[in-house]
Order: sequence, then C-alpha cells, then structure tokens
Amino acid sequence: MEELFEALKNCDKEKFKSLLTKTKSEGKTESLNRPNADGRLLWIEVVKTGDLEVIQNLVEVEDLDVNAGDVQGHTALHFCVQLGLDSVLQHLVTASPNLNYDKCDYLRGHTPAYRLIKGSRMKDFTIDSAKYKMLETLLERSANPNALCSSPKVSKCNDFVITAHQICCRKV
Repeated sequence: MEELFEALKNCDKEKFKSLLTKTKSEGKTESLNRPNADGRLLWIEVVKTGDLEVIQNLVEVEDLDVNAGDVQGHTALHFCVQLGLDSVLQHLVTASPNLNYDKCDYLRGHTPAYRLIKGSRMKDFTIDSAKYKMLETLLERSANPNALCSSPKVSKCNDFVITAHQICCRKV
C-alpha cells in the first residue's frame, strides 16, 4: 500500500498502474479502502491530484469504496468542490454510479454541495460560473445543498438553508 502512495507522490503513473494491477491480481483490493500509516486514504489522495487517468485506474477497482471519507469524513466529492476540480467531479459522477452526494463531514455535517456554496465564507454569496457548473451537476443528482446534521459527531448545526432557486438566481 505504501508503495502506491509513493508512486502517486512521485507522479509515476506507470509504477502506480503496475502496483495497482499487482494489488488486484493478488486479491488485496480491500486494502485500498484502508488508511495508510499517516491516516490518509489512497482514493482521496488520487482525487486530489486531479489526474483523470490515475483516477480512472482506481475507479475501475471493483472493491473501491468511492464514498470513503478521510479522518474528518471528507469524501472525494468534498475535495472536488473544495479544490475546484470540475473535470474530476464530472468524471466521478459518470464513472461512479454509487456515489453518495449527501455524505456529511464529521466536524460540521456539511454535504459537498453545501461546502461548495459555503466555501465562499460570505453571508450573501455569489456563485461564479465554475462553481455553478459543479453545483448544477450535484443538484441534477438530487444532492442536498443544505448542511445535514445527522452525524453523531456534529455538535452544532448551522442554520444556513438554501434552495436550488436561490442558487440559480445568484449565479454570476
């Protein structure tokens, strides 16, 4: 597993692909869903690179949990919206039919759509065209743009509530 992280860190796509093939052939794909010694998930780290080829290699692994979250509960979708990775988001929604669009982080209970909106940290927010495209993609898949506070680890619920109509009316 650490070898996969090392290949990713060194941007060695061929070695990464080779190690991934080896992991599959040895029947050890369930290990891809476990955090490494630093508590990081390979899936999340791959998504953060924004490299669609490497992402596709991993998405094709049958046992991969595309909804896995890091230690704070942030999923691949949370990182896509946080980092503005629209092409990755578009790829994930197409290639991963089991994505959970409403999975909350553990700290605040934020869904990816809510995080995209609230990421501006402005009370009277504005959605630029790049954010709007990502938000539109999430809403088309019935993602909830409101913070969900169903996680037992979330101690306080934010009352920022927004509708799809409000979002569309404020785009730039």
